[in-house]
Order: sequence, then C-alpha cells, then structure tokens
Amino acid sequence: MKAVKMLLRRLSLFLVITLFSITCFCQAVSAGTSTAQSAGASPLESALKKLAADIVQQMKMRNISKIAVDDFTQLDGFSSTLGEFVSEELITNLYMVGAENFDVVERRELARIMKEQRLGSSGLFNKESLSKIGKLLGVEAIVTGSIADLVNGVKINARMIGVENAKVFAAASAKIPMNETIRVLMDKGSAQGSEDRQAHRYKTIWKNDFLAIDQVAISKTEDKRDMVMTFLFRNITKNEIMIAMDDKRGNNNFSIGAILDLGNGKRELGSGLIGLNSCEGESNVNKYSTIAPGKEALVSFQFGYLDLSESGIVSLLIEMYRYTEKGVTPFIVGIPRLKI
Repeated sequence: MKAVKMLLRRLSLFLVITLFSITCFCQAVSAGTSTAQSAGASPLESALKKLAADIVQQMKMRNISKIAVDDFTQLDGFSSTLGEFVSEELITNLYMVGAENFDVVERRELARIMKEQRLGSSGLFNKESLSKIGKLLGVEAIVTGSIADLVNGVKINARMIGVENAKVFAAASAKIPMNETIRVLMDKGSAQGSEDRQAHRYKTIWKNDFLAIDQVAISKTEDKRDMVMTFLFRNITKNEIMIAMDDKRGNNNFSIGAILDLGNGKRELGSGLIGLNSCEGESNVNKYSTIAPGKEALVSFQFGYLDLSESGIVSLLIEMYRYTEKGVTPFIVGIPRLKI
C-alpha cells in the first residue's frame, strides 16, 4: 500500500513538473514569436507605428477625444493605393496605441459623409466644410497628410487639423526607403480615390475598343533567367467585360498563351499567370475574369528558363478570349518593343 502511495505521489509530482515545463515552453515560444514578428516588421510598418505614436502623444497633450483619418494623397494630388494603405494602418495603430484616450472614426465612414455632402478632400481645408464634418461625425480633429516621392524613398507628412478653426495644430512625419512594393502601391490608383483628384499614372501600350493595357513593372533575376512582367488591364467601356488568357496546358503543363519574343530568333511561352483566369475558349462564364466598367485588374506574367543576356528589347504576344452573350471571341494583344 505504501509503495502504491509513493508511486502516486511521484506520478503527481512528475505531472506537475511536466505541466510547468510545457507552460514555460509555450510562453517562451509566444515571446519569441512576438519578438520575431516585431523584428520582421517592414520599414513601412515600423514607420507608421512610430507616426501613430507621435500623433497619439500630440492628441493627449490637447485632450482630443475623437478624430477621423482621411486618405493620404501624393504631392501631385494623386490618390494612390499607398495613401489608402497608410490611412488604414494609421487607424489601426492609433486604436492600438491610444484606444483608452480617444475614438477613431472608420475612414469609410468619413468617405461616406464626404460623398453625401459632395466634398472632395480639398474641402477639408475649408472652415465651413470642416465644421460640417465635425458636427456630423462628432470629431474634434481630422488627421490627413501627404506622401512625397524622394526617388530613393518616401516621406509621409501627417497633419492634425481642428474642425472648429480649420487650422493645423500638430504635425508628424516619417521616412521610408523605396522598394518595388512601395513603388507599385504609389503608382496604382486607390479604389476609394475621388474622381476630382484621381490621375492616370501609367503609359498605355496597347488598346482596342474595350480594353486598354498599361505597363506597370518588369523585373528579372540577376542571372537573367526568370522575368515577371506586370500590367494594368483596364475596362474602357460602360459595361462589364469578361476576359481570359488562352490556356496552353493542353500542350505544355507549364504554359499560358503569353509568347515572349526575345529578338534573337527565340520565343518563350509564359510559365505563370497572376490576376487573370485562363481557359481554352470554353463557353462557361465562370472560366472568365470580370472587370467592372471603368475598373482595372493588375496582371502579372511569369517567364522562366530565359536567355536575356543579349536582349534589351522584347515583344509580347498575348492570346486571349472575350466572353459575351453572343459567344466567345478570341483576340490578340500585341505589344512590341518593351524595354527590359
């Protein structure tokens, strides 16, 4: 009996030690993950967190209890996806840092009020407009700002504007190194951008009666064996269009109907596609990508096993289908002389 009790006590002690060890291990893993995530934050994310902390400090000093955040625009007035991202991230960070001190209005709510009152962002600097927005949303200040392209980086300038007198009472700024992601976000128009401040950013390199294609970016690996070409496909009609790439997988398991002419007698089929459906001309509407009237789709073509050592200029041939109620129609996109 004593032996049994001794065994039970040892077993209980073993279980307690085991549970304690597991708990400590889990806490260590959690802490390590948190540290790794913090350390792995991008320069843009880190800068926006610091910007939010600076804004919170200024709000505390002035006992501001409720604010709204407008989309940030570039110096030329262009409303970009980067500006939209900056606003969204700022709202999230402002809430996380200062939730106990003040309320932050959802940016879409501000956009709704501005649309209902027929106010563009330029109207925010008008005393009468600011007063009206302040009363409708119950905010004391609005955070807005600009994004400056410094070639090798961007500078984000935030301003806090009082709704009673339309005066800037505080400011903060942050600098971020330039990279390909930020460049694409800066060049791509915001879906929420107002028509009066939106501008076209890309060079149109091909166009027919329903589709326009603009060049966005071309990137290749150091060994010049792989390349990604990114374009903007724009619906230039007043009706939705349904389009798809020609799918060459029936002949080659790794091919789509994008043919790259390297200019040295060699041609390569595209090996990957992002942003657009592909099919073999089927009459199934679900096989096609839909682009709404006046909207756009970012499309990337991937090419591999290339020899670009002698190529500075290439041409691109894209085989596509358009779906309509009358049936499926093939069409060809030909883009000559692309500098890589």
